[in-house]
Amino acid sequence: MRAVAADLESTDGVSDAQVILRGTARSPEPLIHVDTDERADLDTVIADVAERAAGNASMALGAPLSAVALEIGIARTRSRRQRSVNVQ
Repeated sequence: MRAVAADLESTDGVSDAQVILRGTARSPEPLIHVDTDERADLDTVIADVAERAAGNASMALGAPLSAVALEIGIARTRSRRQRSVNVQ
């Protein structure tokens, strides 16, 4: 799943990505975490996960995904703390 994470890191505004697999071999459920900067277009990030990353993960695993969980960490400027947005 490192290749899927590396692909997501090419999305504008995404600084880091990790993919963890849950579920079973027949019914995989990737948990995707991406870190973005505060100016990233979240609609674009979500679309990339839904279209590109989920498709690539399904192809790599050779099975349809039963679910995809997405967690977005938003890195703010140095004077502000980081916050997260969860999308399921």
